[in-house]
Parts: sequence; structure tokens; C-alpha cells
Amino acid sequence: MIFRERQLSLFAGSGFSRNIGTLKEMLPDADIVEDGLHVPMGSVSEADEEVADWIRGLEALQ
Repeated sequence: MIFRERQLSLFAGSGFSRNIGTLKEMLPDADIVEDGLHVPMGSVSEADEEVADWIRGLEALQ
């Protein structure tokens, strides 16, 4: 998810749950991109390159 406030939310759960809908309600003027990165809690320690690639992709959208 990208939104103007440049916040990143990390959580231990299944997918993005209802977070996207909640963000849309809380930040109605934000540009929210729903193509977020989900890293399962058990894979966080091995996700460095995946996260870096995702961030590079976000930077390309700017």
C-alpha cells in the first residue's frame, strides 16, 4: 500500500485483512495502492531482498 503519509504497516495476520478498507475510510483523500507486499511472520528474517525489490517498485511509481 502506498499513501501520501508514507506510512508502512506491518502486522502478524493473514493477508491485509480489512486494513485497506480501514485506510480508505480514515484517509479518504489518500492515493492507496492495493498491491501491497505480504510477508508471512515466519518468513520475515529471509525477506530482505523481497522487501527491497518491493520498495524499489514503490519508488518507480513516484
